[in-house]
Amino acid sequence: MANFSERYGYVKARGPQLEGLDDSTRARLWNVVSADLLHWDTFPSTPSWTYKYAKQLAHEFFGVDSGISSPPWIRSATKEVFLKGQWYRAFDLLEFFFKFPPRGTVPPAFGTAINRELEFCNVGYRIIAGQVAPITNREETVAIANAITSGAGQAGEHIKHALDLLAKRPEPDWANSIKESISAVEHICYTITGEHKLSDALKRLRISDNPLHPALSEGLNKLYGWTSDADGIRHALKDDPISGVAEARLMLVLCSAFVGYLTDRFAGS
Repeated sequence: MANFSERYGYVKARGPQLEGLDDSTRARLWNVVSADLLHWDTFPSTPSWTYKYAKQLAHEFFGVDSGISSPPWIRSATKEVFLKGQWYRAFDLLEFFFKFPPRGTVPPAFGTAINRELEFCNVGYRIIAGQVAPITNREETVAIANAITSGAGQAGEHIKHALDLLAKRPEPDWANSIKESISAVEHICYTITGEHKLSDALKRLRISDNPLHPALSEGLNKLYGWTSDADGIRHALKDDPISGVAEARLMLVLCSAFVGYLTDRFAGS
């Protein structure tokens, strides 16, 4: 929500940040990282694990001689990335922390705190399953994360791969992201019914003891038909103009919601 000065026009409201980060956003992100992950400066003495992590950061992320790294140097270099480096390198570093957390696991509140700052600063990205992705709606973020962690069979893996492809830099692979999203729906339906063909699986679900509503089944079938169309996406993955970021995001969110719904309703039955 805009504050007083923005609502009454004394200060220009911050526009969406898509290809950059302003100074305030950089500082707020660094404050979270400093407080939640790289806070060894608050300890009476530097813990031994910080030296190992400093070497890992130096080698894996910064690509410098790990022999000259130290916890204070790493903290300073990391701060430099967030406050003065290329904006996308700050996101690279955030993803690195999720992939290689300092003490083996990322504090549960860390991702929430980062997303809160991204939302507050009107940044067009959120952290989902350790990836920086161009998804901003909170409910959509939750649906995707839930599908990745709780989707039956390999459905969660397909959603995770779809997210990876959508977040791929420098060029997102929208077409294959869409393919992976619909594959997640195919797989959850196969896991529930044993039918490899989506249309057959949906027929089985319509006549099950807990029948799927015909309109919802038809909607799933039509969605699959759109992605399978010869002029569409699934079989035309080379520079297809329809396979843009809007369609890829739509499919990721819709298919994540379907996977979550079908998992909750049928997978445990």
